[in-house]
Amino acid sequence: MRVWNKFSDGRRFGKEEFLAYKKWLGKNIGVCGYRLRTRLAVMREKKAVGFMGWCAYEMKDLKSEWNKVTVMLAKYAEYSNIGGNKTAGYGVTKFALTLN
Repeated sequence: MRVWNKFSDGRRFGKEEFLAYKKWLGKNIGVCGYRLRTRLAVMREKKAVGFMGWCAYEMKDLKSEWNKVTVMLAKYAEYSNIGGNKTAGYGVTKFALTLN
């Protein structure tokens, strides 16, 4: 959310909202499938371990405003990437919404 708050000229999230969102995530989002593998990347003298693959999440409480925020942030992650060392190509994400 920190990167979103710097980017957005619309909705921004304060500390209280962030904590409420984090609590909502813990109760309403779960991993329902994944296939991940670690990868070693060598950058000059340094080495870094990352991972590649996919992860599927299931959301409860589909009518919640936080559900919409989660989708918004997932779509934004495709644009901004996530985590550290983004400029080196880490943190690339692709978002796909599947309704059951």
